[in-house]
Amino acid sequence: MKKNVLCIDGPDRSGKDTIRRLCDKLNDYSFINVVRGPIGYVTYNRQFNKGQDESAFIETAKKMDEFTVTIYLRNSVETLEKRCRDTNEVMREGRKMEEQKALYESVVKEAVEEWGLKNVFVVDNDGPIDDTMVEIAKILRNAV
Repeated sequence: MKKNVLCIDGPDRSGKDTIRRLCDKLNDYSFINVVRGPIGYVTYNRQFNKGQDESAFIETAKKMDEFTVTIYLRNSVETLEKRCRDTNEVMREGRKMEEQKALYESVVKEAVEEWGLKNVFVVDNDGPIDDTMVEIAKILRNAV
């Protein structure tokens, strides 16, 4: 089945909105771009101890995997913290960047290894945005 949804996930300040806008232009709006999907919802459920039943998120992720490419934007903690400072983003109590990044990455690993998702890709986003976009373009070209 053709992939026509791009789900961009990652911690706060990882570049999701920037990448989404660039992907819209790159793909001439041929993908539906979603910022934060089931992986993000599970991560935030755990991070903030919301206690929500995750089975619906996981089942949704499995169903979406058939027609969705999920990109996890990986950044160093230093980059994420710098972006927070640069944009005057105030981290809320209990929201330490290192912990959020580690939790996100454990959920991404779980999504692939335990949920069985096959279309999850990790892309480094610490360097120039052009490098990130080249990597994403390669992934999307192979997905359609």
